[in-house]
This record gives sequence, structure tokens and C-alpha cells, in this order.
Amino acid sequence: MRVKITVEADIVGLDPDMGCETEPYYVAVSGDYYESLRDLVDHQLTRDLQALRPDSSTLEVEELTEPESPETSWIVTNVGRAQALLKPGSWKHYPGVGALVSILGGDFPEVLTSFGGPALYLRFDDLESPDNRFGYKTPTEKDMERLLEFGKLLKGKRVLIHCSAGESRSTACMLALLASYGLTPEEACDLLDETVQDCVEKGWRAEETNVMPNRRIVWLTDQQHAGPDQLPEVEKRYWAIHDQPPFVP
Repeated sequence: MRVKITVEADIVGLDPDMGCETEPYYVAVSGDYYESLRDLVDHQLTRDLQALRPDSSTLEVEELTEPESPETSWIVTNVGRAQALLKPGSWKHYPGVGALVSILGGDFPEVLTSFGGPALYLRFDDLESPDNRFGYKTPTEKDMERLLEFGKLLKGKRVLIHCSAGESRSTACMLALLASYGLTPEEACDLLDETVQDCVEKGWRAEETNVMPNRRIVWLTDQQHAGPDQLPEVEKRYWAIHDQPPFVP
């Protein structure tokens, strides 16, 4: 939800004959934030004008309706920042998330399992070859089938997709979804790169995080759709620069 906030306030330092100024602010908030909207507005105006007298201001709040976008958009990050984006009250809270893809090898934090929108929880480890030691779980065809089926629900939504570090499983699963939407390997990798950069710029992703899509996930996706294989492009773009050997299924 977005709201338009209009505050009328006496500004310290202005000629009293000038009266009050009215400034509109457009802010993204969640519905249960209404009680703290006044604090948010006071902070915004204080930061911008450096001279607000909160006790002399009046506040009007108007909910705005945003048109639904036909384009699916993406946030790809690690589990810590995913929780911060979804947790009301967090300094990074972002209420615009419309769907969640959560990928972890262990238990899912409550902040993630209590997400109110469409959500998919995939439990497997960041493995490229089967390894049953210590209870590790390798991504499987069934996992990819669940992911691609869930992808049919994501049109027009902002999708938050995360794994533990935000480097391997999450990026590979985003590529899998893009392949299912008909993007070529080059187009999918370009969009992934743009998304990563956008998330870094917005503070949703750590700048130093690598992008190394899990090649087993990419390979499994290649087996399940009729388009061109993504694996060669992923090897060339993300793995060759690290002098890694080619993936062997």
C-alpha cells in the first residue's frame, strides 16, 4: 500500500505573516503502520526541513491505489535481508513484496513462514552433486517442478527470492523462473544482473555478494523446459571467471 501524507506545519524561521506551508509526501507503508504514520511524517519533515515544530502541525492521510503492473519484478538476496524486508518495524521493512520464494537447508524463520501472500518454501542445500552426509539434501527434479508450478502465480508481482547467502540457490531459481517465462539464457542472465545491481543500490543486497547460480538447479531446469539450455551461458558468465571446472551432472 502507498499513502499520500500531507502535513501543514509552522516552520521555525519563516516570517509569521507567511503562515503555514503544506507539503505532500508519498510513502510506502503496511496497513498496521497507521499508528506510527505521524512519527514517520515528523521524521521525514524534520530530515528535509530541519525545523519542524511537531506540536503545531496537522496531518492528513490518503490511501493511494496503485495500478497493477503486468511485469513481474524481483528482489534476490540473503535470508537476513529477506527477514528485514518482511518484518514490520524493521528499518529495512518493504511492504511492496507480493510473493516469496524461500530456499534454505534447515528450518524457516517465523518471519518468513508468516508471510501473508503467495509463498513457496524449498528445503535443500547448496549442493551441485548428491551428498547425503550430515543429512544434506540435494536439489531435485521435484523441487524444480514445484518452483516452476509456483511461477505461474507470479505475474505482475514483486517477488522476493532468497537463500542463505543470496548467491547460488536464489539466483539459480530466479533464472529457472525466467526460463519458464520464455526468456533466452542471455536475456535471463541480463535481467538477473540488473536485478542484483538494483537490489544493491536499494540496500536490499550486500554489495560484496557474488553471483554464482547453482549449476545443478540450472541443469535440472534445462531438462524440464523446451527452450535453449541456460547452463552454457551460466558457466561462461558466472563460473569461468572463477576458474571453476565445468559442471558434471
